[in-house]
Amino acid sequence: MKILLVEDNSDIRVLTKEFINIIEPEAIIDSCSSAVEAKKMCDNRCYDMVITDLGLSDKYLGGEDVAKHAKEVCFSFNVLFSGAFAPTVRIGDMGHIDYVLAKPSKMEEIGIMFSIYKKRYVKAA
Repeated sequence: MKILLVEDNSDIRVLTKEFINIIEPEAIIDSCSSAVEAKKMCDNRCYDMVITDLGLSDKYLGGEDVAKHAKEVCFSFNVLFSGAFAPTVRIGDMGHIDYVLAKPSKMEEIGIMFSIYKKRYVKAA
């Protein structure tokens, strides 16, 4: 599984990456801190899952832009980080978002997210 983690807060990015490594040790995780960089990375590599912060510090692009681009380029499973001060995010309003993860996230919540991904996209052997 190839994952792109987009988070401008380096502490949250490192912690989330550690949680993913515990839950999915086989995962290949690329990470970056900006929407512009994330879109370029999606153009060069298809990801199975993209986890992006809603409120990235880019001037004109945000997490929704990253998710929409990732869905168009490689139909990834898109997860949106939503902080406490972010507006309420409803998945139905954005066809390019598959799951919303509260921030900061607990390892159990990330585990639930992976369970949902596997039920939708991973076929039983």
